[in-house]
Amino acid sequence: MTFDGSNFINNYVYNGTYTPQLDGAVSGTTTYSAQFGFYTRIGGFVFVQYNVVGSGATGTGNAILKNLPFTVKAQTGGSTVGAIVISDSTTPMPTLTSSAVVQALQNTATAQIICYGNGISQAAQQMANANFAFNAAFSHMI
Repeated sequence: MTFDGSNFINNYVYNGTYTPQLDGAVSGTTTYSAQFGFYTRIGGFVFVQYNVVGSGATGTGNAILKNLPFTVKAQTGGSTVGAIVISDSTTPMPTLTSSAVVQALQNTATAQIICYGNGISQAAQQMANANFAFNAAFSHMI
């Protein structure tokens, strides 16, 4: 990187797009009504937004957001979390949980949804063949 104006920031992308996918750890078929993914990259830093809405998924196990635009950097202490809104009231959350975060998984192009609540330390969001709507934003290094 130089500061002479000819090459101020390498690897800069504003309003990049990608198609996010939501699936279970054991893959199945997901039915979407909306899949929107946006990102901004500044060098080795990426800010990601995603929105997935659907009516069912036959995958099972932990809910995994797949197809992030870049692989998350593997670094000690580098796990990143961000905000997520589960906006469909029919989306079942794990028992005793009432809030959630999205966590980027190191050395992958995926993230998982971790739920928290009173009396439970954490539980992974599970896939269910039901309506879902997840909106999230987080950042990570690449």
